[in-house]
Amino acid sequence: MRKKKLLAFAMILIVMFNLVSCGNTSAGGKTDQVNTDQTGQENAVQKKAGAFPGTTDEDTVVLDITTEPVEMNSILVCDAVAMSILSHCMSGIARLDKNDEPVADLAEKWDISADNTKYVIYLKQNAKWSNGEPVTAKDFYFAWVTQMKPDTGAFMASFLYENIKNGEAFYNGQADESELGIKVRDDYTLEIEWSHPMTDGLFLLALPMYFPMNQKAYEEIGAAEYGKDADKMVTNGAYRLTEWTHDDHMMLERWDDYYNASDIRIPKVKLAMIGDTNTRLNAFTTGEIDLCNIYSEQIAQVKDKDEKAIHTYIDGGTWYLGFNMENEYLANENIRKALAYSIDTQSLLDNVIADGSVAADGLVPEMIAGAGEKSYASARGSLFAYDLENAKKYMELALEELKIAAADIKLTLDVVDTSYSQNQAAYIQQQWKTNLGIDVTINAQAWKALQEAKENGDFNISIEANGPTENTAMTFLEYFASDNVNNMGKYSNPEYDRLLADADEQGDAGKKQELMIQAEKLLLDDMAMGPLYFTCTTYAVSDKVEGLVRTPFQYFNVCDGASINAR
Repeated sequence: MRKKKLLAFAMILIVMFNLVSCGNTSAGGKTDQVNTDQTGQENAVQKKAGAFPGTTDEDTVVLDITTEPVEMNSILVCDAVAMSILSHCMSGIARLDKNDEPVADLAEKWDISADNTKYVIYLKQNAKWSNGEPVTAKDFYFAWVTQMKPDTGAFMASFLYENIKNGEAFYNGQADESELGIKVRDDYTLEIEWSHPMTDGLFLLALPMYFPMNQKAYEEIGAAEYGKDADKMVTNGAYRLTEWTHDDHMMLERWDDYYNASDIRIPKVKLAMIGDTNTRLNAFTTGEIDLCNIYSEQIAQVKDKDEKAIHTYIDGGTWYLGFNMENEYLANENIRKALAYSIDTQSLLDNVIADGSVAADGLVPEMIAGAGEKSYASARGSLFAYDLENAKKYMELALEELKIAAADIKLTLDVVDTSYSQNQAAYIQQQWKTNLGIDVTINAQAWKALQEAKENGDFNISIEANGPTENTAMTFLEYFASDNVNNMGKYSNPEYDRLLADADEQGDAGKKQELMIQAEKLLLDDMAMGPLYFTCTTYAVSDKVEGLVRTPFQYFNVCDGASINAR
């Protein structure tokens, strides 16, 4: 079974970019595309009369990305901002459309074996790099093999070596490069053999870690310098990075030699980096930027001026209680159930968080794709809801089993020292005191210190955030496998591990989903985690922008029909 050692990073993405950012939620919303309804012409006219006309440069849209990207080398990429920027500057075998579905990009077509273990990719022959060289199958081979070498230090390497045949053995020095499941048949034909059935393989091939790399440019610039500045990277996508003033802004300009340049409607995209939320909103209201995330009270401020400027989507973040199974009290299943069921999450959302997030009815949120037309969560059904009566019964059973009184229980709620987390913790602390008669101490720490404590097993109950790296329920479920390094609570159930392993080897999407649903039900039966809520993102867009796409997997997308409104 894939261990997916890097899934913890998904939580960082959610915390960094989508924290406390929702309102006017559409239940089950998967994606939000601005102004692309059937009355688009009428809607555009209405928006011209709105309160936020946007920036003044006729050929440029200015988007706020909040922070400097960590790494613009697609081989070493490790953050959501960089992934979105690279998805505009680079083309891979596939790309994600406005609905997060993988569609052909550089691939002319592909053949997929019946058991989903072998893909043959036939590449377009008219794509080229910004240095004038053609894009060939060798560029993919070079990028993937380089990323799978341990000396490269690629943060997302496991997305390749845990999926490509013999990848893990190669990464560990136990197999030769020639044994990898990647073969270059000719300049425009690439064969991929996976280590297990890959029903979601096309989605993976649309992600930046599967992008190609121009070997000549990479070696001439040098791995240490590649992607550090605008003039230190060679690209093949819809836009070129033409300017990068670090910690201030980046400029993307449409590349006329892109094979599909005629479909790219926005000539220039400026990416501003405004870290402070109030400064960011002020920049939006004064017409300095065309997009910014907005938060609790800011939502009302924007709504009062122009409700049409507000957009939202369920962003895929799941917040839940993490239990340390090695704690003397939390090892008891009934205590975990009492703690989880006794929290009125809707009241928490209404009175504390107040951002439109949705009470969680399981681990996997609604926006994750299912095997058929239904989402995974719709096929699964609700697994959890606030239930005070049962919480009290579980508490009585636990006290009987442990032969203690409620007052004897000594637990800490270990959280990061942000006001957002501490406000939640205070509410949950009061719920447990009122509903169960338990005094739980809040232990707030800096994020790094808290992570180190959890890695060392030095915590009781934590408030966890997890987000998807792939559009599959497995990206959430793998966290709780016995051998997953992110399973800091040390939950271990052989049946759960077996279900995940069987799902991972299953080539039939429907059967794979059923195994994952069985695993999630078992996870909740054991109360290995206590569901809290699913987060969403709310943002404001100026009248200038038409068709911008934002989804849980695309921090922004201006390549799928986005345009500049006529003045």
